[in-house]
Amino acid sequence: MLNTLKMALKIDLTYAINANIYQFKKLPILKNIIGDNAYKNDRVKKFARTFSILMSACRAIFFRLLYFFVIYYISSFINKNDITRTFIFIYFVFTFIFYTNPVKISERAA
Repeated sequence: MLNTLKMALKIDLTYAINANIYQFKKLPILKNIIGDNAYKNDRVKKFARTFSILMSACRAIFFRLLYFFVIYYISSFINKNDITRTFIFIYFVFTFIFYTNPVKISERAA
């Protein structure tokens, strides 16, 4: 089971690395510098791997903070007298709904 998890994480990381290299190649400044052999180059792969991990961590922190502040805003809008209890209630209700619903938000929009 651990080997399957490791392999799934490697595949996800490889997908993210290749997507980042592709996005870098689309930038006008780097279009001529990065060639088609960038996918084979180890230095580019290491840079893209580091960049992918950092961006993934930054994205996770950003969305969790956004989630926290949106729920805080909603709780302050609903009940200005007791924000703490309202926040805790809304936080647990929304978290329960989002974690028990297997459909991702990006799939809902489609």
